[in-house]
Amino acid sequence: MTKEKIISVVKKYLNYIFISGLIILVLILLFNLFQQKKEYENALEIQKIQSYAKESGYKFYISRTNDTIRGMEQMIVSQKQAIEMGLLEKKELKDKYIKKVQSETKLKEEIRILSKTGQYIGKVEKESNDFDTIDWVQLPLTMEFEDSYYSLFVTAGHSMPVIDSLLVLSEPKITLGIRKEGLFKKKEKVALYENSNPYISLKTIESLTIQEEKKWYQTDAAKIGLGVVVGITIVGLVQ
Repeated sequence: MTKEKIISVVKKYLNYIFISGLIILVLILLFNLFQQKKEYENALEIQKIQSYAKESGYKFYISRTNDTIRGMEQMIVSQKQAIEMGLLEKKELKDKYIKKVQSETKLKEEIRILSKTGQYIGKVEKESNDFDTIDWVQLPLTMEFEDSYYSLFVTAGHSMPVIDSLLVLSEPKITLGIRKEGLFKKKEKVALYENSNPYISLKTIESLTIQEEKKWYQTDAAKIGLGVVVGITIVGLVQ
């Protein structure tokens, strides 16, 4: 191979190296811009969700059978954002050996049972006099209140009453899905709450759905840039 030929090959490869280096530099700049854009969007998303969380309660949805269902829109964030906002506890996840969270739903319920008639478990004595009949009981006395949703036993003692047992049946059902009422209505990612127990009311519901965060090398810009670099390198080797 002559000296001129060697110089020509070296120049050609230097050109390819220069172009590849230029493309890599552009990719680095694009990556930095992507990171800045991502951090800005992340800050906006956190601000939006924190504002939404302050007003968290629940909305009422109507089913096709005119039943009222309580629920709320899902908060969709990355796991990193959820930890930054305090929606997920990093230490708690670590203690439970959870590497990745897919969704989490928190409920706050209230049980309220009022004005229910019970019965005495024990003998009620009757004593009559010339004017009236008096019912009286002997302490301690146990009383029972129950139906198909709850059971309560209370004993009235000489000094103070005591709850012997309290059992409440609760069967909450959480449905995570995409809701769309009509053709021209927008879709909503919602968490719907249902409970057949009439004594239990929903106070708050918070539904968190974790979406997977893309790495920089998974973006379209990175894939295109890598393809260009590989293409130029192959062409240079072939020629």
